[in-house]
Amino acid sequence: MDSLELLFSFFTVMTALSMATQGTVEIIKKNICYLNAHKIDPRREARRQGAVVLLSCTVGTVLAVISGVSIPNISLGDALLPEKYTMPILVGLLASFGGPLFNEVLNILRKHRNDYYFAKQIEREDDSVRR
Repeated sequence: MDSLELLFSFFTVMTALSMATQGTVEIIKKNICYLNAHKIDPRREARRQGAVVLLSCTVGTVLAVISGVSIPNISLGDALLPEKYTMPILVGLLASFGGPLFNEVLNILRKHRNDYYFAKQIEREDDSVRR
C-alpha cells in the first residue's frame, strides 16, 4: 500500500471514529441533565463544558481501545507509559477533537488522489499515442 492510500485509510478511520465519539457523547449528554442544560452562571457553564470535554476524551479513548486504531509509522519512543496505552489515548484525544479537521483533510486527500490518478491516466494515454 502506498503512502497516499495509507494516509487516506487512516483519515477515513479517524473521521469515522470521531463521528462515533461525537454521536456517543451526544447520546450520553441527552441522558444527563447537568451536561445537557446550558448554565446561566459563567463558572457553572465552564464546569459543564469542561465535563463535556472530559467525557468526549474518555469516550474517544474507549472507542480507540475497542477498535484498535493506531497511528501508522509513529513510534512514541521512551514515553512515560508503554505504547500499548499511549497510542489509544493519543488516538482517542485526536478523535474527540478532530471531527471537522479530519473531514477537511479527507476531502483534500480525495482531491489529491483523484488528481494523481487522473495525471497517471493522461500519462499512460500519451505513452500509448506515442507508440
